[in-house]
Amino acid sequence: MPSPSPRRDDRPHRGRCPRSSAPLERSNPMTELTILEDSLKKKKKVLSDIIKENESQESALKAEPVSFDDFEAIVDKKTGLIEELVKLDQGFESVYDRIREQLLTNREQYKQKIESLKLLITEITELSVSIQAQEGRNKVLVEKVLKQSKDDLKTDRIRAKAAYDFMSRQARDVPARFMDTKK
Repeated sequence: MPSPSPRRDDRPHRGRCPRSSAPLERSNPMTELTILEDSLKKKKKVLSDIIKENESQESALKAEPVSFDDFEAIVDKKTGLIEELVKLDQGFESVYDRIREQLLTNREQYKQKIESLKLLITEITELSVSIQAQEGRNKVLVEKVLKQSKDDLKTDRIRAKAAYDFMSRQARDVPARFMDTKK
């Protein structure tokens, strides 16, 4: 038996008025500007979280011995934060595209909100520059740690080969004590 179709009220709205098939009216530009402001505030918080993760990453790289598990966990957290940033940016662009014309034609009417957005964008830019500097420093640390790990592996291989060669020489040079030398 086919499942009953959902009632009209249970269906997603998909840009249409819930009780008719008419498209929803566009929101008030002030509401859209508030949404943009909230999006920028969230982006600022995510960037601050990335800065904290970069600091944790730096500490993990400077630890002796370096815990690659801790480092990987931090990278995973940062990946999630970056994905969140991408979503916020896409949402911001979508909302901004809807109200761009109204903002350009009525700039004076929205001046206070626009100034608030500009301030947030300036703060976000500063955080982004700070993150880029941290990433650069962490990249140098990663390269240093990887070089040290590579050198340690090389040293271990040399030591293992030397030990093997020594044991081989010893085995060749020592007369066999339990061999029957009688003919």
